[in-house]
Amino acid sequence: MEVAPQCTWCSPVLFSVIVRNHRMNKSTKREGAHQRKDNENGPYFRVHGRYDSRVFAVGYNKPMLDKKVNSLRNALAGLAIAWKEELNFRIEIGCGIAAIVAACFIGVSHLEFLIILLLIGFVLSAEALNTALEEFCDMVQSNPDPHIAKIKDLAAAAVLIASCTALVVGAAIFIPHLISFS
Repeated sequence: MEVAPQCTWCSPVLFSVIVRNHRMNKSTKREGAHQRKDNENGPYFRVHGRYDSRVFAVGYNKPMLDKKVNSLRNALAGLAIAWKEELNFRIEIGCGIAAIVAACFIGVSHLEFLIILLLIGFVLSAEALNTALEEFCDMVQSNPDPHIAKIKDLAAAAVLIASCTALVVGAAIFIPHLISFS
């Protein structure tokens, strides 16, 4: 068993495989292919294995980049829809901003601040999913249906659970700081 030589510019991990584009470089068939070669195909990512060492081209081609940009554009449009159509989303954004300002004012630790940000994202994500599910249910059946009502109630319960969890954890973070602050 021959182990591929390691390069100084890549990780010494044996199987570091994150390959996005499976076009293999022509120089891998020559001796000394473990050295980085830049040519017209762009940047490369080295994959070291126990039996071989290959160089794969990585990067984005134009259609893939366009798909990523369109995906980001759709996500931002979804945020705009949630902001315009959902009062609860705007209220939760306001509470999140208030929590961030309060955290900066009373001086919570970095870890506590990250937990607060995580909880804000958790609640806003639950609200966005609830809104999407309600819109889908309204599209599928506009007439009152007990099954659709149950689905909507369960989605609203998920938002309530996320909000209560954020409230409890936020209280556990803020109350000791407020007691020591006064």
